Amino acid sequence: MLELPIQRSRPDPELAAALSLSAVTRDPFSFRVEPSRDGTAELRGVTRDVVGAFEEIFGATLDTFGSDPLSRVLSPGRSDVAETHFEIDVDPPGSVVELLGILLPGLLRRDYPTELVLTGCTHVSGAYLPEQVEPALVPLVEAMGGGLDIELDAYGFRPRGPGQLRATVTPIQGRVQPLDLRDRGYVRHVELSVLLAHLPQHVGLREIDAFADNMTADVSLGATLTELHDAASQGNVMLIEVEGSECPEVLTVMGEEGVPAEEIGRRGLSEFASYLAGRGQVRDTTRWALALAVMAGEGRIWSSQLGEFSKAICKFAPELADTHVVIEGEDTETVKLQVTR
Repeated sequence: MLELPIQRSRPDPELAAALSLSAVTRDPFSFRVEPSRDGTAELRGVTRDVVGAFEEIFGATLDTFGSDPLSRVLSPGRSDVAETHFEIDVDPPGSVVELLGILLPGLLRRDYPTELVLTGCTHVSGAYLPEQVEPALVPLVEAMGGGLDIELDAYGFRPRGPGQLRATVTPIQGRVQPLDLRDRGYVRHVELSVLLAHLPQHVGLREIDAFADNMTADVSLGATLTELHDAASQGNVMLIEVEGSECPEVLTVMGEEGVPAEEIGRRGLSEFASYLAGRGQVRDTTRWALALAVMAGEGRIWSSQLGEFSKAICKFAPELADTHVVIEGEDTETVKLQVTR
C-alpha cells in the first residue's frame, strides 16, 4: 500500500495526487498526521476539508493505521454513495478550484452525475482559477467522453474569500477516450483580461500597458478591463488566453499587495514568453490533463511545465493506477509524457 509522509494543514502535491488516483481505482493509501500542540493527531485546515470531501463523495473511511498513533489509512468505498448534490466549504487559503481538480477524475467515473457547491477562495496565487476551466479543461473532459459545467457565483480572493463555485460533472459512460495533446501549432492571438475587485481602475490599465508596450511576439492582442463590484473581497488577476491550439491555454498572474501594477504586467509577459518558448500544447493545465490521461490508461502530452503535482502523478501511477508515465526531456523547454497501461 502506498505510504505518504506527514500531512499538515495544507495538503501537499503528493496527497492531492494520491486522492485523485485513489478516487478512480478505489485503492487505499496511508499518511501520517501532524500532531497538534496538545498532542492530539487530527486533520486540520484545508487538508481536513479536502479529505472530508473525499469521504463524503466517495464513501471513504479514515482509520488509524498500524501501531503508530499518527498514521491513518484512507480507504475509498467500493461503490458510490447515492447522493448527487454536495455542498463543501474550504477554509482559506484553500482553493475551491484546486479541490474540484483533485476530485474530477473520480467524479468522471462515478455512477451518477454530481453537482457541487464549493465555498471558499476562488482566486488563489499559484492555484488554478475558474477562468481557466471553461476554455482549457472543459474541452479535455468532453474529448474523453464526460461533461463539466461550472458557474462562478461569487468572487473570493485570497486570503479572505469567501467566493462560491458551482460545478456539474457528467460521468464518462463506457471506455475512457485517451488524450493526445502534443505540438500546439501556431499561436494566432492573445486575449488579455484584467479583473479588479475594489481597486482603482488605473491599476488595471497600468498592468495592460506594461504587457502591451513590451510584447514583441508577432501575434494579435486584445485587452479588456473588468471591475468586479460585487466581489466579496479585494483582489486583482491578469488572465492571458492564448488562442491557436486545440487546447486553448489561459495563463494567470495574481496581483499582490505592495507590488506595482507595472511589475504584474511584466510578470504576465514573462509567463507568455515562457509558454511560447516551449512546443507543448499545455502549461498550467498539465497537472489535470495528466491525471485524466492516467485515468484513461493511455495518452500523450507535451508540456512546457511539469509541476510537483504532475511529478507525484507519475510517481504513484504504477502503484495506484497500474499505469506508467514515460518522461522525456524533463530538463528542457518541452517535456514529453506518454501514458501506457
